[in-house]
Amino acid sequence: MTPRHGDPSLGHMVGGPVSVVLAVALLPVVAYCAFSLVRRPRTPDDDPTPVDVVAWHGVMGALMLVVLVSVTTPGWDWVGVGLFVAAVLWSVLRTSSTHAVGHHARLFLMSGAMAVMLIPAGPANAAVPQRPRSASHLSGMVMPGHRTSGMLLTGTAALVVGLGMAVVALTAVRLAWRRPAPVRARLSACCEVVMAGGMVVMAASLV
Repeated sequence: MTPRHGDPSLGHMVGGPVSVVLAVALLPVVAYCAFSLVRRPRTPDDDPTPVDVVAWHGVMGALMLVVLVSVTTPGWDWVGVGLFVAAVLWSVLRTSSTHAVGHHARLFLMSGAMAVMLIPAGPANAAVPQRPRSASHLSGMVMPGHRTSGMLLTGTAALVVGLGMAVVALTAVRLAWRRPAPVRARLSACCEVVMAGGMVVMAASLV
């Protein structure tokens, strides 16, 4: 298993209570994306968010839920990295669509952030020794100077990623509050606020 910073006993990227809060916040994101894909608006003006971006938002939200509430192995981490890299490449290909370049630029940044945060420090088949029982009372605590994260991204690099996602979140907040704007466009921006905000917390847990 890959122990993650914040709760080494469970292998979560962030601590238990924080994981629950972020997961609860992500559930409406995934639900809205699924609804938006099934029930498309009558006219494009009702929802200027490209359908491919909505789909990737749903995939991203679902994968973030898995990262937050489950214990994964380095092999599964690499699967997540591959999916987010695919989203990055898709965003690059779609930036030629000038009317939606902002949507794809933010998708590019968020997907890239998740991809680098999920890269494990060891090989896909690496195993981490179990902690001794005598240390069980320290569950959920991170000892100073002791690296418990199995992820490659740490320190200053993680801080840079977190700051980048904070900028994305603030940009999405501005879009969500912009008037006049279609309701669906503002809801899509709210989804980006939640996901980018969650990535800020994830990156902070790796610093």
